[in-house]
Amino acid sequence: QIKADVLNRPLTLPKVGVGAPLGDAMIAAAGAGLYPSVEAAVKAMVSRGESYSPNAEAVEKYNKFYQIYVQLYPQMAASFKHLAAITD
Repeated sequence: QIKADVLNRPLTLPKVGVGAPLGDAMIAAAGAGLYPSVEAAVKAMVSRGESYSPNAEAVEKYNKFYQIYVQLYPQMAASFKHLAAITD
């Protein structure tokens, strides 16, 4: 739900929770000739799961947070580099 709200776009998840292995399988299936293209493999192998619509109140809140972030980031960029150096 948060992603739909942040992006202000409807979002439909795949039924499979782990996408990378399925993506690998689709590419391999297309490469092995089981499907004529990756697109065909996707159409055959992906099932849609839950859908989420943006919540107008949450969208407004996230937009306000984003405006603050846009203002803060340039001021904090150097601090982020220092923090990264400590954790490396």
